[in-house]
Amino acid sequence: MKKLKIQFTEKLLTKNAGLYLLSLFADKLSLKSLLEKEVHIERGITAQYNISDILMLLILSVLAGAKHISQVAILRHDDVVRAYLELNKFPADTTIRRLFGLFTFKNCVELDRVEKTLRDKVWSYKWFGRVTFDMDSTVKGVYGSQEGAEKGYNARKKGQKSYHPLLCFIAENRECFHNWFRPGSSYTSNGAIEFTKECLAKKPKHIWKIFVRADSVFFSGDFLEYLESQNCEYLIKVKLKGLKRLLFSQKWRKVRNQYGTETAKFVHKCQNWKKTRTFLAVRNIVEEPDETMLVPKIFWGPNGPGACLFVI
Repeated sequence: MKKLKIQFTEKLLTKNAGLYLLSLFADKLSLKSLLEKEVHIERGITAQYNISDILMLLILSVLAGAKHISQVAILRHDDVVRAYLELNKFPADTTIRRLFGLFTFKNCVELDRVEKTLRDKVWSYKWFGRVTFDMDSTVKGVYGSQEGAEKGYNARKKGQKSYHPLLCFIAENRECFHNWFRPGSSYTSNGAIEFTKECLAKKPKHIWKIFVRADSVFFSGDFLEYLESQNCEYLIKVKLKGLKRLLFSQKWRKVRNQYGTETAKFVHKCQNWKKTRTFLAVRNIVEEPDETMLVPKIFWGPNGPGACLFVI
């Protein structure tokens, strides 16, 4: 990578100036060298571009705002970026598509090794002994017939094809630690335990404690048993279906300096569970507008959106 001197002049202007700092960071981590060493794809003898160069271009294009391969042109016409990346020639869109068409699962594993090497290198400077895993799933709708997109649950546009990935973030540094790319037809909790196993296998060795926070889709006895077997602490949101009656009989306590908020703590054993677990409930005053009344109706959860239940 070529070093540049940053100046505020009228020559060699760019709207992607921030990419230079990110490129310096990638160069310090030897990202391109790692890609050359780890990622191997059989190509023809007429291939003009290194795999590492195309991968670096794609990474920087995404950081610059590219949503699909045709938008790699964001960098193709940026003379400053091409100067410090030392790109005399720029690959065509068809070349990039052809390369990724050769990708196999083996190459995904190779990229995963690159990611782990980089993470270990960065975390060697500053690391956390205790980290928080925030696990969730999300639905991303797409238009047209895109590869891997299928119809499934989509709250925004029913019947639209979508992707339904599983995600794990580290709360302490907001790092996307792990992800599974899934079609939209996948049920939210499918593979939750296997996904968590991969997350724990990827964690750096010096992490001694994991705290898992997850949405209600992860609420199952098998998932909780696995976390306990790995000595993980957890806070899982609970599906209220079938458990609302439990909340009426609990002793609620007011939260200091928070008007209209109360909490309750109790133990309960759900059906098919092998043991009891601790639950924490939170409820708030809910105001329900009523056109026939001057003052809105005010009531406590759990009959409305004013109640949340967690297993801890």
